[in-house]
Amino acid sequence: MADYKPKAKLGLNRGKLTKFTLSQSKNGYNYMSLVAKVAGRDVYGSILEPREFTSDEEKTTFLRKLYGDMRHIVTAYGFTDKEVDEAFVKAGKPTEFLGMMEFFERLMPRGYEHKEVDIFLQYQYKPRKGQTRTYLEIPTIVFVHGKFCRSVLDDGAFFSAPVEGEFEEVKTLSAAKDEVGLEYINPETNASHPFTRNGYWITSAVAQPYGTQTVDERKNKASGTASGSKSDPTSKGVKLIDDLILLYGESEVYEGLKRLLDEVLGGTPLSSLSTDDSDNGEEVDGDPDSDLPF
Repeated sequence: MADYKPKAKLGLNRGKLTKFTLSQSKNGYNYMSLVAKVAGRDVYGSILEPREFTSDEEKTTFLRKLYGDMRHIVTAYGFTDKEVDEAFVKAGKPTEFLGMMEFFERLMPRGYEHKEVDIFLQYQYKPRKGQTRTYLEIPTIVFVHGKFCRSVLDDGAFFSAPVEGEFEEVKTLSAAKDEVGLEYINPETNASHPFTRNGYWITSAVAQPYGTQTVDERKNKASGTASGSKSDPTSKGVKLIDDLILLYGESEVYEGLKRLLDEVLGGTPLSSLSTDDSDNGEEVDGDPDSDLPF
């Protein structure tokens, strides 16, 4: 019998970040390249420099969220948030993409590539150009030109110093949007791992591979009964809205749909719709923007 070889998997993994390097694309755009060695294979992530911003507010939002994510990564290597913030201030608070990435690249301790950390992996949101399926990746900040920006920390922690003990995955597919849908529990101590995700996340595109199907799913598709097939456009629409909410937040998606309907109806205000966003369904371990040094 062949020896069992562990594989990188969705969610909690133990691995080494072997590359944390500022690079430049052929067309001159800067990006942060991340590579992790997990279960003997390389897993990738990249943070792209936005080509342009539509306003100073948009730029500030992106950089604050980016700073929060990057600080989160380096704290897995022994730094505290306070130490990172103080070093950032001493470095002159470089609040441009290039300067900020250079700061974090320099801050990583020597030999980081040999140190094990806990890493949360998820699937690509959609297949890359020329590919027909999605693969596991290191999650990185999502920026959509025009307005929306979502950090990884908006979903939950994704890097951590190694947490000792064996953890079992507990997934609740029926979890409501504001409930824990994925967590990791040590059965011996009942301790929880820092990695959790909410009910929206576990049913989103990043929580399951695209381009692979089970035998039953293929049979259902062939018979025209698969959920989300052409025979079920309502299910596809609901799934799309759920994915948008995961990326941008319920209140943002609601307001966008409301504006769209206003335009379709010739500018007639939808005054009968509530704009209360007190329960936006996002599971956030504290506000990642609340204590940033800029």
